[in-house]
Amino acid sequence: MHNALPQLLLSCFLAPLVAAAAQDTIQFLVKLRTTLDTRETQVGTPVEAVVISPERLRGAVVAGTVRESQGNRLLLIFDRLWDGSRGYLIHGQLGAVVNSKGNRGVDDLDQPVRIEEGVIISEGPNLRLEEGAELRFATEKLQPTDARQPEGS
Repeated sequence: MHNALPQLLLSCFLAPLVAAAAQDTIQFLVKLRTTLDTRETQVGTPVEAVVISPERLRGAVVAGTVRESQGNRLLLIFDRLWDGSRGYLIHGQLGAVVNSKGNRGVDDLDQPVRIEEGVIISEGPNLRLEEGAELRFATEKLQPTDARQPEGS
């Protein structure tokens, strides 16, 4: 019993820190504006998506690039967000995929997909996500930037 007191005090001290850290992570659901197909999409291809949630950022645009596109593997890195005239740097870690038809866990070729360390991996020989597919990702706290949103976005 006497060993429980230090653990209790430590947990009371750490609980607010853990809660604050969790609040710094933002969960996003976005809808792709770009069709991506590993048979055609090249590394460096720009990618844009519109924020569905969180509600306070609905309609904002996230942008990034394709970092890997080969065979059945696709890596997208979202690194910018524009909310009106304000820009932010982000680092999104992909967590889930819903194809453009609303089917969870499959690409637009209806092949099962999984995510490993942010890489979307299809069980088929290639991978396709059409405009309208939805992606879930998490990012740390938004970091303001002076970068401007590209024209036409």
